[in-house]
Amino acid sequence: MRHAIPVHRLSSPLPSPLPSPLAGLLAGLLALALSGAALACPDAPRAEAERMTALINADRAARNLAPLRHDPQLAALAQANACDMARNGFFSHTGSGGVSFMQRVRAAGGLRGCVMSENIAMGVRSSDAAHRLWMDSSGHRANILRADNARVGLGIATPRGGRGMRWVTVFAGGC
Repeated sequence: MRHAIPVHRLSSPLPSPLPSPLAGLLAGLLALALSGAALACPDAPRAEAERMTALINADRAARNLAPLRHDPQLAALAQANACDMARNGFFSHTGSGGVSFMQRVRAAGGLRGCVMSENIAMGVRSSDAAHRLWMDSSGHRANILRADNARVGLGIATPRGGRGMRWVTVFAGGC
């Protein structure tokens, strides 16, 4: 199963914070998720993250595009969404609490970029298979090959029972 999210273009680096009550709730949920205390799954294996980055960069190089560098903050954001989906049994860019991708980005704080996007996949068991799915989809491929992207992070989570692995890549680019 595949799914792509539209690209989010910001007119300037991430806008001012959300209204106080919502910002506090989102920040608290994200901090808990990113702290590891709420994760029902470990971080994406380093070998898988390196493999996915290599696959993405090979496709970019074939089109004379600059390589993306792995970004730990984007990886933490991707991992939090992958874990949320696996733990709560759903597949969406919208989190289990109704939090959108861009709300998660803003709540994470410190992320830089005017173009941000997210690819998700479910049910494949390797970086090669997830990447193949994404490259066979025009929306996912556009996220991977966007010329102004500079950084990428990967999240992978396996639900209890081991079926339906969730894969998430988050991309960020300059203004």
